[in-house]
Amino acid sequence: MRIPLWARLLALPAVVLVALSACRSSGHDAEPVRRQLADQARSGQSEGMVTRAPEPAVIEPATVTAPSMPAATEPAEPTSSTLPDSPSPAAPMAGPAYTIEALVGQVNGRPVYAGRILDPIDEQLRALVRTQPPQQFVRKARELIASRVDQVIFDQLILGEAERMLSDRQRDGLRYSLKEKRAELVRKHGRGSEQIADKVLLDTTGKDLVQTLREERERMLVQNYTAQQIVPKIDVTRSDIERYYQQNIEQYQPAPQRTIHMIVADAEHAPTVAQRLAAGESFLTLAADAAVNTYRPAQAGLFAEKAAGSKIFENADLNAATLALKPGGHTQGMPLEDHTVWVHVDKIEQSRARSLQDVQAEIEHHLRAQQLQVLTIQYRRRLLKDGSFTPQDQMINAVMEVALSRYMPGPSRP
Repeated sequence: MRIPLWARLLALPAVVLVALSACRSSGHDAEPVRRQLADQARSGQSEGMVTRAPEPAVIEPATVTAPSMPAATEPAEPTSSTLPDSPSPAAPMAGPAYTIEALVGQVNGRPVYAGRILDPIDEQLRALVRTQPPQQFVRKARELIASRVDQVIFDQLILGEAERMLSDRQRDGLRYSLKEKRAELVRKHGRGSEQIADKVLLDTTGKDLVQTLREERERMLVQNYTAQQIVPKIDVTRSDIERYYQQNIEQYQPAPQRTIHMIVADAEHAPTVAQRLAAGESFLTLAADAAVNTYRPAQAGLFAEKAAGSKIFENADLNAATLALKPGGHTQGMPLEDHTVWVHVDKIEQSRARSLQDVQAEIEHHLRAQQLQVLTIQYRRRLLKDGSFTPQDQMINAVMEVALSRYMPGPSRP
């Protein structure tokens, strides 16, 4: 029996339909491309991704309306009772119109769609377009998109490596964990019904049950890879902890903070200040008297509210005399150029000191996190060097085209 053309088209993967739609909308002769894609689909090469080769221009989202199949030949409703070991494009459903999202690149032969880049930063981009002029929006949006593209490429590369390194036992354990996760999601969101759970998840997270489990699978894979390949290389010794403690001693043994006031009097008024202080007059009251104090009398001679460290003044004698003061005390008048200076410490605040024993676990956690970051960067560089993916700049440009269409349609574009 001859299979109608529309039925054969429905059997093609989503990526093939996107390419056909793009060819049709561009006005070029699509027949050679259609034949090539059909041949690839029959030979099992329908994804046809390049390795570090230039990508075609971004494929705009295409809406495809599939004709309804005759009642006698309608396939059974697809279920999500099973999840494949590796992600695969969802098969198109017959009948209603559906949208195939813009393809912006590939990583390890797997397509990357614009939504994967844009959806996690959607709120940030919408806030930017509301608050920033067009040129600023474009600049900041590109920065956000570039960061996301880099992360998606790395995630997919490390995911591919994690897939390859799975043992049969780990693969079985992964299937069991996903089975348990599926049951948990169905209980929590569907009261035992997969159909209800699927709808609730889609309404609340934008992802159905299969997509949610696929992301959970990827998370488990990357976590397992990190635990096996990166974490064992982390090595923090006791001497590393002690060295870090001494290098950051001020953080753990903070210096006291002093509130300091000053009186600066010229030669004419210095004797008056000395007499009034000797008579027991309040230093702060005298420091607020503009008739005798030339240094910030409106603030009662306030020099600093939280002066910390062992060097408060450049003048060594004045500095030493200040550090020796207790709260409420003041220095004797000290000559400084053609003036006389008195310093008063109003209060001293001492933060709690923490010993090495108190903070060694905190320091070890910090150093381990630092090493993990360094090792991850090293792995990132190796994966980027050896991996197969669309060049970052090309992918960023493709996503930017989609972002401008989504967030700055029509004449609002710069």
